[in-house]
Amino acid sequence: IDYLFEKTGEQIIVVGSSYSSTLACYELVENDKVSAIVAFSPGNYFADVKGDLMPLLSANEKAFWVTSSREETTELSAMLKATTLDELHVQFVPEGEGEHGSRALWEEKPDHDEYWESLIPFLNSLKTN
Repeated sequence: IDYLFEKTGEQIIVVGSSYSSTLACYELVENDKVSAIVAFSPGNYFADVKGDLMPLLSANEKAFWVTSSREETTELSAMLKATTLDELHVQFVPEGEGEHGSRALWEEKPDHDEYWESLIPFLNSLKTN
């Protein structure tokens, strides 16, 4: 993040999958060099070390797009329950079964199109904000 920020002079969009998406969530709220995140299957994996993500994300004003498999939706929704979701604070819930992590975007995964159809407009919206 520091390297890219130094090279570009612009805030960074961080993408993470599973555990690294959880770290991306912490970077979103703690790092002024991060403007937004895309997080695939984040969880409260580091709450004992870094604090509960729920209050951190609910107080956050920066943009995020988070998703998971359909099976993980309840857990992710609980983590975001105090967060107001809108066009810049998105929880994408797949209609199909989906996948854990960023492999949800892989072409060979049956539900990959629906993830892309949500993610691309979110990323495009960041260009105008």
